[in-house]
Amino acid sequence: MKSNSQLSSALIFLAGLASLGIAVAFFYNAASLLNAFFIALIIVFTVSPVMSGLRRKGAPTWAAYIVTVLVLLVVLLVFILIVVGAGKQFLNALPEYLTDSESSQASLQSMFDTWGAENVGLDSSAMAELFNPAKILDYTGKFISGLLDTFSSAILIGLLILFMLVDAIAVPPKWLLISTQKIQLSCA
Repeated sequence: MKSNSQLSSALIFLAGLASLGIAVAFFYNAASLLNAFFIALIIVFTVSPVMSGLRRKGAPTWAAYIVTVLVLLVVLLVFILIVVGAGKQFLNALPEYLTDSESSQASLQSMFDTWGAENVGLDSSAMAELFNPAKILDYTGKFISGLLDTFSSAILIGLLILFMLVDAIAVPPKWLLISTQKIQLSCA
């Protein structure tokens, strides 16, 4: 009988471990969708007070929705213009950075030669290669590629925001309905 209980506890542990592995694999594969969902949720939480404030002031629901979406679009457009402008300035300055870094690498190699790095058994060109501008540009390219990948889900985020804002219109009446049901249940 004891072996059956040990087997069942071991089986429960393995089933839990397998479930954890499946959950981790799911979250790893669905990370971009989950990120888009949570970004949209945060944005909706930020702009929904604008919509509810307009509705409290007497604006029709459709007008409050349109004004909220327009405010959100203006804010996002300003943000995109700032990011694109900064990226354009960086790309324009990149050749200058490359020539400066190549001259710095050459001066670094001559500095290592002056210090007598070869007398100690060090290769000055290999040490200067540690500060290779091509590697820095490669990392910069990977970073910019990562940024583009981040912005590639903007359509999904935008659609999520629009649908969540539509649902945010109906949330206050739902909360009121839930709270009255709780009061009725507590009185019963």
